[in-house]
Amino acid sequence: MREFTQEELNILNTNTPNYRKKILLSTRTWSAGENKFIYNLPIDISRYVLNISPIKSKLDTEGYAVWNNASATLTLSNAENIFAQNNTQDNFLYASLVEVFAEIKDINSGDNEQQVSVKIFRGFILTAPIFQEEERALTLTLSGELARLATYSALPISILHSEVLIAQGEDEEQSQEQGAEQTIITTPHFAVGKINGLWRGLLEGASAEASLLKEEIDYKISKLNDYSGGAEIALNNPLTAGEGIWATYRCWHKDKTVEWAAEEIAKHSQSLSWDIDPVNFSENVEAAFAQPSPNSFDEGINISAQINEDCITLLSSFLSDGNFSWSVVENTGVSFNLTPSSIITDASFNQPATVAASSSQAYGTWEVQTGASWVNSEAQFNYFISSTNNRSNTNGYALSFFKNAQTIYFNLYKVNNGSLQIIGMLPFNTNATMLRYRLSRSQSGEFKIWAKNVETTSGGNQSAWVYLGQLASDNTFTASNYQLFIFIRRDGASYLTNNIYDIKTSPLAAHGGGNIAPSAEYQTPVLDGGAGLVSWGNITFTQEISEGTSANIYWRSKQNEADDFTPWQLAQNGQTPVNPGRYLQLLWVGQSDEAQTLAPKLISWGVNWFTRNVSIAMLNTNALTCLDAIKELALLTGYKIGYDAEGKSLIKPAVFNLN
Repeated sequence: MREFTQEELNILNTNTPNYRKKILLSTRTWSAGENKFIYNLPIDISRYVLNISPIKSKLDTEGYAVWNNASATLTLSNAENIFAQNNTQDNFLYASLVEVFAEIKDINSGDNEQQVSVKIFRGFILTAPIFQEEERALTLTLSGELARLATYSALPISILHSEVLIAQGEDEEQSQEQGAEQTIITTPHFAVGKINGLWRGLLEGASAEASLLKEEIDYKISKLNDYSGGAEIALNNPLTAGEGIWATYRCWHKDKTVEWAAEEIAKHSQSLSWDIDPVNFSENVEAAFAQPSPNSFDEGINISAQINEDCITLLSSFLSDGNFSWSVVENTGVSFNLTPSSIITDASFNQPATVAASSSQAYGTWEVQTGASWVNSEAQFNYFISSTNNRSNTNGYALSFFKNAQTIYFNLYKVNNGSLQIIGMLPFNTNATMLRYRLSRSQSGEFKIWAKNVETTSGGNQSAWVYLGQLASDNTFTASNYQLFIFIRRDGASYLTNNIYDIKTSPLAAHGGGNIAPSAEYQTPVLDGGAGLVSWGNITFTQEISEGTSANIYWRSKQNEADDFTPWQLAQNGQTPVNPGRYLQLLWVGQSDEAQTLAPKLISWGVNWFTRNVSIAMLNTNALTCLDAIKELALLTGYKIGYDAEGKSLIKPAVFNLN
């Protein structure tokens, strides 16, 4: 901003100032393309000015070229009737910018009598003009920049979730299992501050065909503004099967710095620019991150972990039902009954038939149930990793098996351009007519297999899993596009069980026969120590480690948001991270026991740090204008707020001179 010379200040401060005021008016127009108001080029209205209230005394207290709170009045001639009389906010003058300049002689111009234009006032028309019809004049009240902020609601400084499906009716069987009617609904997002609308309708019609509900008549709301939980909605009438509830609501921003909030206010109120100093305190302030309270485990990055109310642990059931879209791609005349997790036919055929589905899984676990009645020949191949849906030219891996007396032999093949090369074989001693196998492949390329009886010739019940061993170790092919099942033939009653049932998969590689996930990872959100970070404190945690299981805590950091993180480093309980940057993240890695029947638990963890600034836990802007919000920030910090002569938003320490 231009500095005044002492001579210019003397001219402006004299009781008989020798300068001319120039007044410029900039009206504003809504720009649909930019989705905001823009100011038009200024118009010189000096010739219409009949009177302007004295501003010198006000300038003495606020300083030249800075005008925040004071107001002034401007009387204009309307003899030419150029100012339309319209006392609504649609009046083109509403929110217009008025700038007053003092044109004084440039003392450095010598005899050239050049003028210097010095801005001494900047204000806005925020109230309707007062027209004096008899005098053919109008009076405008000009308000400072801060008053302009009162015309903007701060509510949009929040997160809007539109038409979210927050509940759907259960069928009668599910409802009986729950033991209660479905009337209480909790939003999936936390820190909900305002629910804009609730709709109810059939799921098949989606939200567009749902009916708007009325609060108190149809539902009641509770638990708004809950930092670590969602809002609760109590329906007066329970949901029925096939129905859904959609909601539109706003959530407050959480754990934001004062300067972040101030910048959002400046942006939302369409300030031209801003200069915001980080808020720092003279003494260290201790801050902390802890889970599960007050931060929910749900806020972290869940990588195959199970989040309970009181802990993080491994998934109790790590396999998912198959969700394949199968189609017959070879011997298409054979009729199959295809579901997402089964392939069944009772038709007889003597030429191979291939069924294929898209699948990108190249590592993890595949589990299949199938018949095992055929003898001394391979009647079925599972191309669980396949580059194409054509077995004659694909690359990948395939599993087959055949029965010899009381032994089934599992064969693992590497498939190279359609050619099969056996790379592993393992026996399973059984008299099964129906069996289930579990095949896993680790990132290191180890193929392992388990099997169990489902039905036997003696009519025995389903048996426990038997670990057969490692079939092979190979990482030739590391990607997949399809999964194929090839049925070699079906030519008699002994082959009627050559079907596929209950396919399950997981991206996790099993190391046992249990249902608990073999491993899991969970990461905290990235923790920001802030610009005023002094030091990080101690990492603390509480775990429950069952016999045979294991779990470790790791940390990593970076100095700048755009930087790459350091490698993960093992953390000890009570340890202070060594040379961490501003940003820190924690990682929990849990491993089940060998049988996948027991899991470790992370009960709680956290880290503290010391800083010279603080964050706002929950930025609740309900019923606040942008002026209210910025004043609250000023009270919180003791900082000075204002605008400079060019409309730049300023938030500075109290010792800073806004001039």
